[in-house]
Amino acid sequence: SSDLDVSRSMLAEDVAPNRLERAKQMIKDTVDEMAGDRIGLTVFSGDARLRIPLTNHYDDFKQTLDEVAPEDVFRGGSRVGDALLEAADGFHGKTNRHKAIVLISDGEDQKSDPIQAARQVQQDHGAKIITIGLGDTVQGARIPVVEAGRKGYLKHQGAEVWSKLNGEILQQIASETEGVYVPEGTKQVSMADLYY
Repeated sequence: SSDLDVSRSMLAEDVAPNRLERAKQMIKDTVDEMAGDRIGLTVFSGDARLRIPLTNHYDDFKQTLDEVAPEDVFRGGSRVGDALLEAADGFHGKTNRHKAIVLISDGEDQKSDPIQAARQVQQDHGAKIITIGLGDTVQGARIPVVEAGRKGYLKHQGAEVWSKLNGEILQQIASETEGVYVPEGTKQVSMADLYY
């Protein structure tokens, strides 16, 4: 199952063309390597929701993935723990022997206790969590917004908001479930290698 961060910080352009579009391409690359395994999609920002239940209809999956945007989730923010629990709920009643959640995010989290959520996912489902971190860890990037047809950048109390990759939280999540943390940063990782 894929957990995709669709918070506004994922629109930052320190990864080309932006973090969200790179994440979508990474998920598609994974789907292209699959041979019968089922995949689902949970999207999250301030809330989390199952966007695509587990399926092996790959073309339909990719078509729906293309349409995913920050507007898919009604509440802003970034609650990684909620996303992990929502994705794990998709395993209920399924007989997959090898369960994994691939979490693609910049690691920003608003007090959703993702470490405890990872422990619960491991305890209840025996699922590993593979975390992939997108974004620059040093300077980060501004978050684009379009207002009245003109591109600007998100501001808070008059100052531009800069978003950085928080790899530490993603590494902790992975280690809780004997998973793997892939610090992609601003590079490009072969999802084929990760899948196998």
